[in-house]
Order: sequence, then C-alpha cells, then structure tokens
Amino acid sequence: MPRFKGVIRNVILSKEDMEKLLSMPLHETDKWSPVEVVVLAKWEDVGRALAKAIIEKIKKNNAAGKPSTFIMLGVMPVLL
Repeated sequence: MPRFKGVIRNVILSKEDMEKLLSMPLHETDKWSPVEVVVLAKWEDVGRALAKAIIEKIKKNNAAGKPSTFIMLGVMPVLL
C-alpha cells in the first residue's frame, strides 16, 4: 500500500487489516502502514514528540506568513 501524501483526514481499515495490524510485530508496522508509524516507549515521549512537531510547524508557517491551526484527536488501539 503506498503512503498517503498531503493531509490525511481519516483511514479506514477492513476487519482483516485491523487484525493484521494488531497481530504483527511492532517493527513491521511502519513498512505495512500507509502513514508513518513511530513507536515511543513512554507517554511522556509521545507528548514531547507531538509538541515538537507542532512547534516546528508553527515556526515554518510563521516564516511563510501563514496562520497555524491545530485540531488533534489522538486515537490508538488500547489493550483491555
């Protein structure tokens, strides 16, 4: 599956693809996924990576004279 380009609005997985995603080793998910997959060890690392990405985008937009608006909803598989 080729990687998406531009803005990703949503990704819908079939039941079979979701089962594959949840059963594959973590190191294989990035090769399989149409979007970049980054596995981080701690929630604090996730927060730092997200903050850094936002800061870099704001700096880039500011330099280009463009506004920056972010709406993010974190979604991930949760094991219960």
